[in-house]
Amino acid sequence: MTEEQWATTDRPNSVLYDIERNGRQLLTNRKIRLFACGCYRLIWNQITLPSIHRLVELAEARADRLIKQSELSKYRSAEGDPPRNSPDYLLQSYTKSLLGSKVVPGYIAWLTRSATNPERYQHGGQWQACPEQANLARDIFGNPFRPVAFDPDWRTSTAVALAQQMYDTRDFAAMPILADALQDAGCESPDILDHCRNPNGVHVRGCWVVDLLTGRS
Repeated sequence: MTEEQWATTDRPNSVLYDIERNGRQLLTNRKIRLFACGCYRLIWNQITLPSIHRLVELAEARADRLIKQSELSKYRSAEGDPPRNSPDYLLQSYTKSLLGSKVVPGYIAWLTRSATNPERYQHGGQWQACPEQANLARDIFGNPFRPVAFDPDWRTSTAVALAQQMYDTRDFAAMPILADALQDAGCESPDILDHCRNPNGVHVRGCWVVDLLTGRS
């Protein structure tokens, strides 16, 4: 896949495949976990089990090292599975994998698509289109074809405060303002500025620009 194809494809597993092939260093455990959680948050209002919400929130806390891996086992065993034949069984069972030491992002992407449209995705639908998940992957992992050189001087108090506020509140409406702050600091990187100003862009916890500013990886 070319860089242009990677930037426009609506198949999340294709996006993830090329990240793994061309930018494996971008696939940190934290970002993988946040991508998986982001897939769940795309269908947040369609999830009927409060326990799934709770497990996703715990996984996010684990990603940010707010809770230790050793403390998660009690939560995995505390949440009982729904009846085996119920629609929620598969989703509930594998949501627990978010609390494990290893998360497979492509599988979680397929799983959450299956939860909302099982007839279309459940059988052989791993490579089906899902623009929201594809954009989510590009926002979190960045472009594997073109690594961005980040100048520490761009971490001004204004830019860092904006980035941290968006991360904490999950409200990324100020991304264009962040672009202005970065430009004021001397940033002229089109990859960074365009990512912040893209009117159709998706931004979530794990966004590669916000992570660069807040020192996360």
